[in-house]
Amino acid sequence: MLRKLGFVKFSLPILVATVTLAAPSLLNAQPKTADTIPVQVSSSYSADTKVGSYNQPEWTTHRNFSTSRSYVIPEGTLGAEVWLKAHKYKDDTPNDYLLQQEIEYGLANRVQLDLYFNQINEERDGKRKWDTEGVQYEIRWAMANWGEILLNPTWYAEYHWVKNAAEKGEIRLLLADNFGENLHFSANLGYELELWGEERERELVATVALGSTSLSQTLSIGAEVKGEWTDTKDTRGHMHKETMIGPSFNWRPTRSIHVDLAPLFGLQEDAPRNEVWLIVGAELN
Repeated sequence: MLRKLGFVKFSLPILVATVTLAAPSLLNAQPKTADTIPVQVSSSYSADTKVGSYNQPEWTTHRNFSTSRSYVIPEGTLGAEVWLKAHKYKDDTPNDYLLQQEIEYGLANRVQLDLYFNQINEERDGKRKWDTEGVQYEIRWAMANWGEILLNPTWYAEYHWVKNAAEKGEIRLLLADNFGENLHFSANLGYELELWGEERERELVATVALGSTSLSQTLSIGAEVKGEWTDTKDTRGHMHKETMIGPSFNWRPTRSIHVDLAPLFGLQEDAPRNEVWLIVGAELN
């Protein structure tokens, strides 16, 4: 009961803040001019076109890679995404699926807020069931406007409320840049820790992604690598390692909609056989 009350205490301020921030954009019925649109629309679209008050390339204004985050979205941008992540294992462990609904908003001074609602599908007692997994609250801060610091470092902090397990806290360093024309790079370094409980599991994560829009400005094709090292209070220093690698696709059927797909393959014997990411997102203003 106390954990539920704690969840409400943490959730309500975030929900109120999100609605408050989004309301002006959703209720403003006046035509927007080029000066008020963070991401300008032009007939000559290029993923490397600089947009917004942070002078960032357009490919960073939406999620370009499934496993690796990049920079922040422009000030005043409101977006939503639906995620589906599936695991297929090499032994007889049943597959599991994580469904996430995310809302994101770009604030001034290179700050971004994100809120996730998560459901999980698992096999329990021979039956598949959907259940609430938890809620994640995320804040990002980019250290400078795009191009002013090498690799455009951005700090990321997250609090993860989990329904039937220990809450988690996570920090990440996000790195992203252009490597020549139409070649985009992103990497994340993260540390996550269970905030209470018997196991106090911790996780180190590193992701690297590279994609190119050379064939089509609306389609990015590349590759992603994700490594995870985990241990618990009783196994400190003896890390369980999982490495996943696979192709990466980012498709923009319209200027406001993006679709990301990354089917990854486990390299270790005890890693999942497959980890598949599918993300569909849209700008709402």
